[in-house]
Amino acid sequence: MHSSDHRAAGTGLPAETTATTKLPVPVSRLRWALVRRLVFAIPLGLLFGVMLINGFKANESATAAAMAGGVGLSFSLFLGIIWLVGRRRRALFTASGGDPEAAGVMLFGAMAPRIGRLGPYSESGFHRWAAGFGAGGDGGRGDWG
Repeated sequence: MHSSDHRAAGTGLPAETTATTKLPVPVSRLRWALVRRLVFAIPLGLLFGVMLINGFKANESATAAAMAGGVGLSFSLFLGIIWLVGRRRRALFTASGGDPEAAGVMLFGAMAPRIGRLGPYSESGFHRWAAGFGAGGDGGRGDWG
């Protein structure tokens, strides 16, 4: 089999001629963004734990369980939102010609939305997709900061 016989999956075109849009940021940055968001879930979880302690008027023996429950609630809330936003962003990225295997769903969810001008990018389908970040996610606040 010659190298010219390799075809891109489902297109009938040689693999060299199919162009997929790359992610606008390195995957390592997305991983750190996800870690920062999950680290932020810990203090929020402790706050939820204090709210559980006060709400149920828990005694000292139930304090650890309430704190663990608060942290668990916080992590499930953060992961659920990141997962839902990531699924939407990954579907939009794929629909605009991007590689669906470029990053995992959680990494797409951790990606900060682009705000304002799109910079040096052209008005391709991907950039219309990137401009749509403001409609969901963290409201354009990046890492909640």
